Amino acid sequence: MKAYIQHLFILFISGLLLFTSCKQDELIFPDVVQTEETVTTTRPTARPNNLTLFSNYNQQIEIFWPAVSDRVKKATVTYQEASGTKSVDVVSFDKPTVLAVEQEKEYSINIVYYTADNTPSKTSTIKITSKPFENEFKAKGVTMLASPGGVRFIFPSTTAKQFEYKIKYQADGQPKEKVVTSSDLDVIVEVNGLSDETKAYEFDVTVTDKVLNLTSKSYPYSQKPGILPYKEIAASISMSGYFNKGQIFWSNGSGKNVNFEISYSLNGTPQKLTIPNTAVENGNYIFAINSAATAIAVKVTGEEGLSTVVNGSVAPSQLKAFNTADARKGWTPYASNSNSTSEGPPSFMLDASTSTIWHTQWSTTTTSSHPADQKYPFTLIFTFTKTRAASASGLFNETALRTPAAPFDPIVVKEISLLHRSASNRVVKDVRVYGIDLQGKEIDFGQFTLSNTVQETKLALNNNEILKAVKIVCLTTFSTTNQFANFNEIYITGYPEK
Repeated sequence: MKAYIQHLFILFISGLLLFTSCKQDELIFPDVVQTEETVTTTRPTARPNNLTLFSNYNQQIEIFWPAVSDRVKKATVTYQEASGTKSVDVVSFDKPTVLAVEQEKEYSINIVYYTADNTPSKTSTIKITSKPFENEFKAKGVTMLASPGGVRFIFPSTTAKQFEYKIKYQADGQPKEKVVTSSDLDVIVEVNGLSDETKAYEFDVTVTDKVLNLTSKSYPYSQKPGILPYKEIAASISMSGYFNKGQIFWSNGSGKNVNFEISYSLNGTPQKLTIPNTAVENGNYIFAINSAATAIAVKVTGEEGLSTVVNGSVAPSQLKAFNTADARKGWTPYASNSNSTSEGPPSFMLDASTSTIWHTQWSTTTTSSHPADQKYPFTLIFTFTKTRAASASGLFNETALRTPAAPFDPIVVKEISLLHRSASNRVVKDVRVYGIDLQGKEIDFGQFTLSNTVQETKLALNNNEILKAVKIVCLTTFSTTNQFANFNEIYITGYPEK
């Protein structure tokens, strides 16, 4: 019986030793579960139960180690290069292990743990793709944008250390180079002085890592520059007649200054007009021209000193005679005195009828009892409104009708014709003529004496101003005693706005 019990005890102890020996390798080398390894694009802190690999710039792969058993004495890391298998032994697990690989590609990183007696664990394999050198990454990853008269090179961000950015190209038949050294994360290099926006310029880009003293390969790029502001402004120029003058228009959305030089011939004499250093967004310029079409050359010069010429032709408005009822139907007349609504309102001077006249009160003489406003001088005003203003009285003598509201059809008046009632009925002798400009300012054209032999007297005006109205003041009469005034018609000849 005693021998039997001893035999059972020996079997129990043997089984226990066998069981504990099977568990020992598992405690030292825990099973590798592939999902516990992590490949990241950001640098992490090693986690207790994870093995983390990080692909850094400059073809470096970093291994962050988890906590391992104190029985693990080293780890061996192997990977394959074109030159053969590379092997690294790691004995310190409290800092990352850096592998400087030879290529930019996907690597299989194999890791095996060893105990002091050189017993290996199972192999853990992790795949990771190495990153290029920073200077290569920057040089081959450029984004280009066209800028006015140039090209903008936008380099990708990596780390904040000093790089030299070099761009070589040809312009104006000469080799040129732009070099910028910067430690900024975001670097933009602008190449200017590229005046031909229709041409794709060729560039060679290199980037030097000043810390590693390492220069990238040269990478070719091709890009058209943006159009220079002065060319866009020149393309926007238009020309037109403006009454009896010429006018140019332009647009400038760049905010850049340009110079304009306008060249042409005026009555056989060369003219050169300049508009210096203007950045106005929507501009126009008015100038005197010939009575016929005039050839114009506009030279536009930008801040770069480059220029282009825009050629064109401009003609004034056609001289027009406003001598029909239809041509004057919108005009608003005013008279300081009229006889009645059926006989004598100043609107009768605009109806193109030989049987109607404007006239003042009948039987007015130097000795009559008529009030002063019914005797000389008398004032007539004709405003070039688009629509005739209404007269409450029908006599058109209301003060408001002296300056009726816009809109107007302004005219550069060159001639005024005043018609007596008839060739045999001539009353008004001397008149003073005024123009009224768009701001309401009166321009005195002087005093004129009307004909005493014919019905129509033409008054030539030395005028180049744009007028919204003319004013006629009747000063005297051919009669020594009569204070009566009348007219059949008023005609205007001038340049309307186109």
